[in-house]
Amino acid sequence: MATVTLTEFNRNPSRVAKTARDEDVVITDHGVATLELRRIDRGVSRLDRLRRAGQVRPARDRSTEPFPDFGLDHDVADGLVAAFESERDQRDY
Repeated sequence: MATVTLTEFNRNPSRVAKTARDEDVVITDHGVATLELRRIDRGVSRLDRLRRAGQVRPARDRSTEPFPDFGLDHDVADGLVAAFESERDQRDY
């Protein structure tokens, strides 16, 4: 983190802005931090920024949970699949 005085910032703001592209810059007035220029990370998606700010939360990973066992008889399951395929074949799209 770089530190510059308010006078330096007023005299050459483009130099300070160039520095802020690489690191955060604190601007001091009489030795007291008054302003801060922060670098914007353009490589991060909006979703990642919201996630880091705690405004959104990713869904739980359920890939390790087994598929529920409904206890269907194989003949009943085969009949359901056949009925589904029959209805699907009758559709126009």
